[in-house]
Amino acid sequence: MLRNDYRRALIMLRSLRQGVSGYVRLERRTLMGSMQFTVNGAGQDEALYALLLYEQSGLWRACLLDRLGQPRYGQCGAVCRFDPRNICGRALEGYALVAVASVKEDVCELLLAGYLNGTVLTDWQQVKQAACQAVAASRAGSAPREESIAPTMAEPQTPAPPIPAISVNEAREADVNAASEAEEKADREAVPEAAAEPESEGAGEANDTQSEQDGAPDEFDQPAPAPSEEPQMEAAPDEFDAPAQPAPEAPRTAGELLGIDMTRPWPAAIEPLRALFEKQRAATPFEEEGFTLIEAPLALPGAENCVIGVNPVDGRPTRVLYGVRGQYAAEPPAGLEGYEWRGGPDAGYWVTFRSVE
Repeated sequence: MLRNDYRRALIMLRSLRQGVSGYVRLERRTLMGSMQFTVNGAGQDEALYALLLYEQSGLWRACLLDRLGQPRYGQCGAVCRFDPRNICGRALEGYALVAVASVKEDVCELLLAGYLNGTVLTDWQQVKQAACQAVAASRAGSAPREESIAPTMAEPQTPAPPIPAISVNEAREADVNAASEAEEKADREAVPEAAAEPESEGAGEANDTQSEQDGAPDEFDQPAPAPSEEPQMEAAPDEFDAPAQPAPEAPRTAGELLGIDMTRPWPAAIEPLRALFEKQRAATPFEEEGFTLIEAPLALPGAENCVIGVNPVDGRPTRVLYGVRGQYAAEPPAGLEGYEWRGGPDAGYWVTFRSVE
C-alpha cells in the first residue's frame, strides 16, 4: 500500500542578476507533483528554462523540466507537472536545487536558484555549467540548426575540422572501379589452362551402337498411358476471380472531423494546434458537445498525455478545451483553479475552456 505523502512549500529563489526575482510553489503527492514557477524582471528577448539539479561524486548534473512562457510586462511563469518518483530517472528527494536559466543571443546564464531540501555545499560554477549544458542539449534537439549554447563561465572550444562528405553516386563509382581493377589483375596473374580435347565423332557413334546392341529400353519407346475414363472433377473457382471487396476506409483525422478548411491559418494564439489536428486521429477520452478532441504529449519527463479540443463555428475555431488527467476531488488541485471535472468517481480529466480572440 502506498503512503499518502504530501508536501507543500513556497521556495524563494536566490537572484543571480540584479533586478530579477522569483519563487516556486511546490506541491507533492505520492503519484503526482507540480511546480509553479514565477519570474519577475526578465527581458522579453530572452528564453527561460526551469531545471532541477543534484550533485553526484563531486559533479553537478541537471534535468530540464520545461521552458517558461515568453516574458510579458516583465513577468513570466510555467506550471511543470511530473511523477515525483521518477524525474529524469531520479526521485524528487534526490535533487538539491531548483533553478531558472536564461538564454539570450545564444549565451546562457544561471538566473535564479533555490534549495529544495535545505542548504548544501554548492559549487556555483559547476551548477551554471550543468544547467547550460542541459539547456543546450534540449535546444540542439529541437532547433533546425546545429549550434551549441556556451555558458558564460565556460572556455571557448576549438571546432573540429570538417569531415569531407562523399555522395552516394561517387561511392558506387568507386566500388565499381575497384572491382574492375581487381578482375583485371586476376586475369593477368592467372595461368592459362589447357583446353579439353573434344570427343571424336567415332567414339560417340560407337557408344550409340553399343546401346542399341545391349537392347536397353529407351524411355521414348514406351507406349503412352491410356487415357483415364474416370470423370474429371470440376476445378474450384479461383479466389482471385471473386469480385474485389472494397478497401476499408482509412481512419479520419481530427481536422477532417472538424469540417473546416484546414489550409486556412488559425488565430495566432492557437496556430500551433492546426498541425496536430491535421495529422492526428480524433480521440474520445470523454464526450464534450461541439468539440473534436485529440491527445497530445506534455513536454515534461514522465508526464502523461493531455487532451486538446476545438469547437468550430462558421468554419473557424472559436473555443479551445484543455484537459489534464487526474484524480477526482471536491476542488481542483493547486495550479488548476477554475478547472471542471470530466470523468468517473475515481479517474478522469480536469478541463478548462478558452475563447479564441
